[in-house]
Amino acid sequence: MKKVAVLAVLVSLAACSSSSSRSAEGATSSTTSASGGGGCTPAVMPPAQARPLAIATDVATGTWCWVITDANNGSLKVTASDATRVFALRSDCTGQDAHIVGIDAGSGHELWRHNATQASTAALAGGLVIVDDGAAPVTALDPKTGTPKWTATVHGAVDAASRDAVVVTTRSADPSGRTTVAVLESTDGRVRWQHEVPQGAGAAVSQSTVMVTTFDPHASFATTTGYDINTGHQLWLQPRLEPPHEDLNALKTGSGVPIGTDSSTGLITGINVTNGNKLWSRDGLALSTVDDADATVYLRSNDATSIAAVDPHTGTQRWSIKGELNGSGDGIALIIDQHAVRAIDAATGRPRWSVPLASTPQGQALNGWRNQRFEQQSAVVAGGRLIAGFYGCGD
Repeated sequence: MKKVAVLAVLVSLAACSSSSSRSAEGATSSTTSASGGGGCTPAVMPPAQARPLAIATDVATGTWCWVITDANNGSLKVTASDATRVFALRSDCTGQDAHIVGIDAGSGHELWRHNATQASTAALAGGLVIVDDGAAPVTALDPKTGTPKWTATVHGAVDAASRDAVVVTTRSADPSGRTTVAVLESTDGRVRWQHEVPQGAGAAVSQSTVMVTTFDPHASFATTTGYDINTGHQLWLQPRLEPPHEDLNALKTGSGVPIGTDSSTGLITGINVTNGNKLWSRDGLALSTVDDADATVYLRSNDATSIAAVDPHTGTQRWSIKGELNGSGDGIALIIDQHAVRAIDAATGRPRWSVPLASTPQGQALNGWRNQRFEQQSAVVAGGRLIAGFYGCGD
């Protein structure tokens, strides 16, 4: 994902009140939020010199709901959400202070924090927040309070989660070592099944299939294998099938049709999740921002000038538009070009709203923020708001 794209949402943002909140560790950050319900009233943007950590935009109207800024060069990676909350890794970029935090999607206020490391992430499974740091045992937290609910006997990286299961991969520090893929029960962390696979593995979940991709250093291609999430039985194996640009999140779509890349041709393919066969192939770069509600796959053109919306079942193009994908959710795609941020209906391609970039205070703030360095961005939709976090520590 582009490190600047979501910043363009800011030109459409609006704020009503500003407050500072002090975390449990004593660090001060600022949250500017809207008052009242059903949207926000346009107001002055935070200053261009402020460093944004997270931004929430009403996907129906384009108005700004809140922004979290940090004067201490912080980092916030959004990794999961439920209907009313967002869960993210927040750190101070020194490696000394890192936490998984729960954030209220309506106000942007921090609800709780859990000690973590720079390698930690959070996923949602069975109504619980599943936390890992790659080295310590996997832990489940209450999404409302952050209280631990269980601790698993295995440790590793949480690569994927479903309604009742968590997929964990443990990677050996030895380059010649192998990887263990384990599926845990979301209710208590018990191991449902586990397999040893070649090193360099990662996993994604689509419907009831766990898709494990292995990257063999002695071969020039990857292999993806499908396993039954309940039993661990191998369903299929497809050589030369890998996640688009090695982004495991891009494998999963709300339609239940995984999206992969055929490494022999470089084409994007739709995958039959029951047998691993290809449903269709086409040019482009699949983006991991996928609209679950409308089951839309977004492809960036090879020349990086336009975005196409594609039906995941057939590969048929629904519409195409010049610009860059800014995020998606609740039936819209946010597109930015040199002139405006536009909300495009994911099913029809018709515009819902548009905000010009030029000659506005928001545009001036946007230009100031663009001059700052951001390594990466992440975004989710919660409570009708597109919430983007900025992570990776820059100047």
